[in-house]
Amino acid sequence: MIKMKDEIRLKLEDEMRTAAKEAHPEEMCGVIVNNGTELLFIKMRNAHASPEDYFKIRAQDLAAIEDVCEIVAVAHSHPKHSSRLSALDEYSSHVNNKPFVVVGHEGTVTWHEVARALPLIGRDYIPDVVDCFTIVRDYFARELGIDIDDFERKDLWWQ
Repeated sequence: MIKMKDEIRLKLEDEMRTAAKEAHPEEMCGVIVNNGTELLFIKMRNAHASPEDYFKIRAQDLAAIEDVCEIVAVAHSHPKHSSRLSALDEYSSHVNNKPFVVVGHEGTVTWHEVARALPLIGRDYIPDVVDCFTIVRDYFARELGIDIDDFERKDLWWQ
C-alpha cells in the first residue's frame, strides 16, 4: 500500500469516486502521482475502443506525465463490477509494476499492491492480451531467461 496520511487517502478516494461517477457508464481511468510535494489524482482520457468494459491510457499521455511527476499508481473504475482486480487488471499491474486502485460500481475504493506474475497454468484467457503467445513468452522469460518481444495483435485475428 502506498504510504500516506488518512486525510490524503480519503481526499484521493473522493476525487476518484467523483471521476468514476462523471465517466459512468464508461470506465474512469487516471493515475496517482507524486509531484515532489504531494500525491495527486490526475484523471486521464479512456482511449479504449470499448470504454464501457475496459480502459486504456495512451502511452504518450503517460510519458507526458512521467516527464514531470512520478506515477505511483494506476486508478480506474469498474462501473459494472466490484473493486476486485480483474484478470486483465492483475496482468497489467504486474507488467507495468504499478499498484492499482479500483473504484467499484458500489463506490468502494480498493488499493491493490502490485500484482504477482500470472501462473503459467490456470490463468484466465484474455484474447490478444493473455493468450497462448503470452504463456510462451512468460515461460521462456521465467524458466529460460529468454525475453521474447511482444507484438500488437489485430482484434479478432483468428476469425
